[in-house]
This record gives sequence, C-alpha cells and structure tokens, in this order.
Amino acid sequence: MSFRSKLLLALMAVVGGVTGAVLLAAQRQLAVAHERLFEQQFQSQQALLRAGQESRLKQFQDKCYTFSKLVRLHALMRRWAGAADSQDQADMAVTGERLYKTANDELREVLDRSQAEPGAQVASILRIIGSKGETIPPPESVSAGEVRLSREADQRLASRLADISEAGRTLAEIRAGHLAVEALGGHPLLLEVILYPFIDPNGGDLLGGLVVGFASPEGASRSVARSPDEPVRGGIFLDGELYSSTLPTSLKPILAAKIAGPPRSDATFGRQVDVPFDGQPYRVFFASLNSGAGFPRSWRVSAFPLREVLAEEAALRWRIGAYGFAALAAAAILSALLAHGLSVPIRQLAAATAEVERGHLEVRVPVTSGNELGRLAGAFNQMVAGLAQRERFRSLLNLVTDKGIAEELIAGRVALGGERRDISVLFCDIRGFTALTQNMAPEEVVRMLNEHFTPLTRVVYEHNGVVDKFVGDLIMAIFGAPKIFGHDALNAVQCALRMIAERQSLNSTSRHRIQMGIGIASGPVLAGCMGSNDRLNYTVVGERVNLASRLCGQAGKMEVVIDQTTRERLGEAAIVQTLPPVTLKGFDQPVQSFKLLSIVDARNAGKPVLAVTAPGVG
Repeated sequence: MSFRSKLLLALMAVVGGVTGAVLLAAQRQLAVAHERLFEQQFQSQQALLRAGQESRLKQFQDKCYTFSKLVRLHALMRRWAGAADSQDQADMAVTGERLYKTANDELREVLDRSQAEPGAQVASILRIIGSKGETIPPPESVSAGEVRLSREADQRLASRLADISEAGRTLAEIRAGHLAVEALGGHPLLLEVILYPFIDPNGGDLLGGLVVGFASPEGASRSVARSPDEPVRGGIFLDGELYSSTLPTSLKPILAAKIAGPPRSDATFGRQVDVPFDGQPYRVFFASLNSGAGFPRSWRVSAFPLREVLAEEAALRWRIGAYGFAALAAAAILSALLAHGLSVPIRQLAAATAEVERGHLEVRVPVTSGNELGRLAGAFNQMVAGLAQRERFRSLLNLVTDKGIAEELIAGRVALGGERRDISVLFCDIRGFTALTQNMAPEEVVRMLNEHFTPLTRVVYEHNGVVDKFVGDLIMAIFGAPKIFGHDALNAVQCALRMIAERQSLNSTSRHRIQMGIGIASGPVLAGCMGSNDRLNYTVVGERVNLASRLCGQAGKMEVVIDQTTRERLGEAAIVQTLPPVTLKGFDQPVQSFKLLSIVDARNAGKPVLAVTAPGVG
C-alpha cells in the first residue's frame, strides 16, 4: 500500500474520529444547554411559588398581627392553659368556643368569603394551638374554615400539628409548609399551612398559636392532564401522594423511589428523572419546598417534554455527519499544509508544559494565529496565568489567616456552617494596654503589637495550636481544630507557660515592658466557617469560648487561669492553686477556676518542666 493510500486511510480515520468527537461534544453541549434551560425554568417556577407563598404569608401576618395583640385573646389562652392543666373539661369547652368565636370575629377577611377582598384566598381550615403544641378542638357551633373534617381526620391533623411543634421545638416563630388532610366525605385536600404564634407582650411567654390552612392550587385535582401538548406540567408530592392536575399518578412510585434515595449536599434542588407518559418522554425535576420548617417534607414536581429536544439532537447528528464527509475530502488536500503548521505550535506547547512542570509559571506561548492551535495557546497562557494567580492567592491566604486553616480551606476539609469539636481555647490579653499606649503614636503601637505577637504566634504553632484571631491587643488560639493532635489541654497550658516565658524574655530586651494574663477553657464548641454570604471566617463559638475569655480577664499579671475541665484533663501533670469560685458575666453559677503554677514530668520524679516564674515580674 502506497504512502498516499496510508495517509488517506489515516486521514479518514482521523476525520471520522474527529467527526464522532464533535458529534458527541455537540450533543453534550446541546444537552447541557437544554438542561440549563430546564433548570432555569424550574427555578423560575420555584421562585414564583415562593413569592406567592411569601405574599400570602405577608397578607396573613398583617391581618393576624392586630388579632394576636388582643388582651382578651391573651386572657382566653391563659384560661385554656389553666383549664388544660386541671383537666376541667367544661371550662376547656367554653374557653375553646370563645377562642374560635374571637378568631372568627377578628379574622373575617381570612375566614369569610363574603368579607374577603376580591381575588383573595379564604382559609380552608383554622385551628388554635395551646402553648404545649396541643390543638384546641374547634366547637361545631363556630366556623373553623370552609372545609369540614371528620373526627378521625381532625385527630390526625392535631397529631400532625403536635409533631410539627415538637420538630420545630418552639412555636415562637412564623412557619409555613404543606399538609395533606382528608375532608368530610373522603376528599383529599392539599393545604398550604401557616403557623402564627401568640406571644405575651408583657412577659414574652409563648401563649400558643394560630394555624390557618389555605387550599393549595396544586392540590385541586389529581387527575391526568387533559391536553398532552401542554408544555410544562407540575404538582406537589407529599406523603407518597402526587397532587397535580397535569401529572399522572403513575409517577408516584418513581418519585417515591428517587426521593427515598441518598440525599445530595444540595438537598433542595438537583434531582431529576426521565419518564415516558402520554406517548412522549418527559424530564421530571423535583425539589424540596420546606426543608427544616418542621412540616413534613413536600416536593415541587415539574415535567418538561423532550420530544423537540430529541428531534434537535437527531437533526444535529445528520448535519455533523454530512459536514464530516465534506471535511474528509478537504482534509486530503490540506494535510500537507497543515502538517507543518501543526508541528511548530505543538513543540512550543510541549516545551512550555515542561517549564510549568518545573515550576516556571512565568512561561508564555506565542499566539501566532486565530485557529484552534492559536486558541489553544491562548487558553494555555490563561491557564498558566491562573496557576500563578492561585499561587499568589495561596501565599496571601497564608498571611491573612492561620496557615493550618488556610491548608484545610484549600483542601476543602473545613465544614461550612460548623461542626461540634472538643477543644481547648486560650485567650492572652495585655494588662493596662490603654494606659500603656495612650501617649504613643499609632505607628509605634503597631510596631509594639507586631513585636509582641510574632514570638507568641510562633509558640502557638510549636504547640500544635491555631491562631484564631487578633483582636486589638488580644490573641485567641485554639487547640484541637481544625486538626486534632490529641492532648489539646496539655498543649494549651504548655503553650501558655511558654508564652509567659517568651514575654518575660522579650521584656529584658524590648523598650516596652508588657504584662499579660492568660485564660484557658476546654470543652465542646462549634467550629467552622461562619459569617455572611459574602465573607466567611474560620472560628469557634460556644460557652467554652466565653469562659476562656472571662478567665483571661480574671488572670493577674503574668498568670494563667484554667477552668475545672482543663484541670481534670491535665491530671497529675499540673500543679495549680485553687482559686475561690467567682461569678462571671454571662454565667448563672459561680465558676471554679485554678491558677496554673507549673507542668511536671511524671517520668522524671515529678520535676517541673514548665512553670510560671516570678508571677507579675518581667
């Protein structure tokens, strides 16, 4: 076989491969575009649903605000609580009837269709809840919404409301969600339920709450769509039932299986499934509507037709195949010209890649054309510039935050929102800082603090600690987060003693003679990235952090004060002086604390290895 024949066969294989690759890439790009369009439409539907819910909540909140402030309502709620505690059934019945009558009188625009504004929704059910989450039974003589429930359905609703109160742990906030009930006659009904609390304006006690349920538009019917050409279909999936006027009930087991699957980190959006019904394929999206509100989780379901999408993909395959055949003929002519034009840029890219492997991120590839190789060279240059910028950001991040925290953040091992950790917290504060700096120039204050912080920060790192923050003249350090090294309490107290030694040594050479106090507390905290949507800081919060700060304030000059938990964890390794219990700000009971004198080595006849020498001197 001649070289030309081999070249032609090679070109045919290359063009065929390229055509297939382009076909796959184009199909993927088209699929991604349609997927993004579906997601945008679905998110728009979600936004409209939330906006409608928020609008209804606002209208309801405005109407209920005045009602919740009524003095007679508060008196009746207290009377119900007393009757319920004493099990006075007669008083409970009378009080319940008065409560519902009061609600009907004051909330006519919500409960009475003849009094409602044009186009406004009227409540399907109304229930009043006591301070313990129990539902006050509505009397038959007073309206409790447009929809009547059977005794069994009313009991199930009361049980579900009690579960919601227990799941939310408190009624003292406005919450909204979906509930399914069975109206009198066995008719299922999907309700959008809003819970409004009653708060005593004098003492701030929770008196109970008002529950109003509006018939959800999605729950009007569960029949199959009347028109198969309807572009988008939607509904609500709740408690194994699909409430929709446009989706078939055959979707219920499919949705139940997908929802029961392992949750994603983004549990409110992102699940989808392709399902055929009504003679054509659909892509079904579903997302949680009320995660964390205490209500049973409900899901918004939307189905998008795929018929036009599949037709576009088929047409795309045909066009790419035709173009590939034409490209095969042109490739045979242009092969000789392209060979030279390809080899030089590729050699330049290979050489530049080798430079990047050796860490030379300043290398750049010349962009000599606007074709694919030129764009590749440009993309390579952008990539190298991005790598260089990332290295600069990494260096800058190490300067503005603790190096250990920076490494954990870059590696993605820090929990966003926080996680429970058992750590030791150290606060180190300069004594008499205001008096010391009152006549100093600001530049001199900064130089003094830098001179002070630099050796103390090094001591923290040497003892497996992390500098959480600098606040004025104060250092906050943590031991046991984000990395766990073990013996956190021992590391913390050894660090504290070394910090005092370092400061005493510095006082002998520095023009500034600084005295400081240290407080240490150990125990559970919440550690993680916290802040706003625009800026996050890694820190720890909790009662132990507050206690360490308060103990720091109690410490004398060049003293270390520790809490009871730290003392217990040190065992016989610590020599301490028991201090009288002291009442600290933010703590109800007096706190037992100890002044740390030294750390001993049990393997060396109990001789001190670190100690506070000459407290208050330096």
